[in-house]
Amino acid sequence: KALSGYLDQKRAAFPRFFFVADATLLEVLSQGSNPQAIQPHLQSIFASVVRVAPAVYDSPVSTASYAASGDILVYAAPLWELMDLPLFRSGDDAAAPWLAAFSDPWPGGAALYRSAGEGAPTLVGLASSRAVMGRLKTALPPAGSGRRVWRSIEVRLHFGSLSSKAEEDVFAGVNAFAVKADNGAWEICQFETATLLENGNWCLSGLLRGQAGTEAESLAGASFDARFVLLNSAVTQIAFSVNHRGLAYEWQAGPENDLPDTETFRLKSLTMNARGLTPLSPVHLRAAWSGSDIRLSWIRRTREGGDSWEGEVPLGEYDERYRVTIYDGLTPVRTVETTTSAYAYAAADILADFGSSDPGETITFAVAQISDAVGEGAEAWGSL
Repeated sequence: KALSGYLDQKRAAFPRFFFVADATLLEVLSQGSNPQAIQPHLQSIFASVVRVAPAVYDSPVSTASYAASGDILVYAAPLWELMDLPLFRSGDDAAAPWLAAFSDPWPGGAALYRSAGEGAPTLVGLASSRAVMGRLKTALPPAGSGRRVWRSIEVRLHFGSLSSKAEEDVFAGVNAFAVKADNGAWEICQFETATLLENGNWCLSGLLRGQAGTEAESLAGASFDARFVLLNSAVTQIAFSVNHRGLAYEWQAGPENDLPDTETFRLKSLTMNARGLTPLSPVHLRAAWSGSDIRLSWIRRTREGGDSWEGEVPLGEYDERYRVTIYDGLTPVRTVETTTSAYAYAAADILADFGSSDPGETITFAVAQISDAVGEGAEAWGSL
């Protein structure tokens, strides 16, 4: 029983040991300082071995040059991005970030590990295919969302190609890409037409900006050389609990058959916020006099299932709540919560907040939907 517990500890520390029997694992652990002795077992532990060749250990000591008899392929650390994206496809895990990775040559897969403090890295994701990634070669200027932009942009890809799609397919969600906006978050866009230029760049036009609730990123724009990632099947979600939201972790990605904390892994410090659980900002904010009161109203949006034109969109949250903040210029004077998409700003409250029954043009208000999982969503602003 003690031996079984010891082996379980070793497997918990290095999950690939689950692929070998107890007797094999004991031999590997007992011969850890003898690489040649454990060589026969490496194929059982790793799907493919690219770093260990017998010629390495048999190399003679000589002042002359020596070439090993077999190729020893050591993969470089991949380029990778971990993207905290809104929910842009139905059925995806709203809390989980998205992993995109690229290297050439491709090691067959890129593994992502998470660690905090002195703890051992935890395997949390695998990119089994290299992503179509690149850089903007023209800046993406600030723009509003909800309309097509015919101004083109140029992108230089590290790998892969892009293709034009019919207008109806674009409106159905194809040709989506993420670009790192100047506010530090990711804007989701789509393109209709892709043309390969003589200089090797791709020209994209017929853009849809600020998709899936990324209006703030669209208004921020993206600078020259900003990261570009095509959101195709090579981009995968990682294992992520909403309990990790807002916590800073060390993340590292490298060849799937290599060990973390080595030179083939690229390290980043990132904080993920479960963006896909964040409520979208309301739309069509209105403020109008109703007798001596002011009636504030808006229309909510939904994170998922909002494509139907029939009736109101699904709630998408456990319950319906909003936080309404009323401003005198830039100064907040009242904050309330409501369970409907309207609020009656009573005459007595107007007098108390503004010292007058008529606040004039200085009154503005902001509304954010509240999630039971992550709190306030994105704000929208309106005025009288």
